[in-house]
Amino acid sequence: MKHLIILLESLIIVLYIDSEYKNTTIFTQLNLGEQKYTSYYSLDIIENKILTLENVQEKDKVQIWKDSFIKEEVLEFFPNMEVMKEVYNDRVSDNGVFKEKFFEYMVELQDSYIGGELDEEGFKKAFSNPPF
Repeated sequence: MKHLIILLESLIIVLYIDSEYKNTTIFTQLNLGEQKYTSYYSLDIIENKILTLENVQEKDKVQIWKDSFIKEEVLEFFPNMEVMKEVYNDRVSDNGVFKEKFFEYMVELQDSYIGGELDEEGFKKAFSNPPF
């Protein structure tokens, strides 16, 4: 009987934790010019917002990125490029080519900044306005 009570209590705790920490999706409307696109933001287990670009047309992803608060959060870690890359990888979800392409662009910008071709302002401007 004692073991049954412990088992039931454990099951209740596990179900409570599972229901509390499931990913929650928040739908946010982004106005992009005259068109409206729905971008999906979800919360991970520790309630970080994730920009989900899955099933969004590739041509729209750049504009969504430009309007995203995730872009600003990544830039907050400048000039620590390694943290910027880590935050970007953790906070952007994409099933297309945008995430990989932008990551490569970040590496190019990092090289240009380290090489002295870009100053801080130039880096942030280029980061916020990718050319693709």
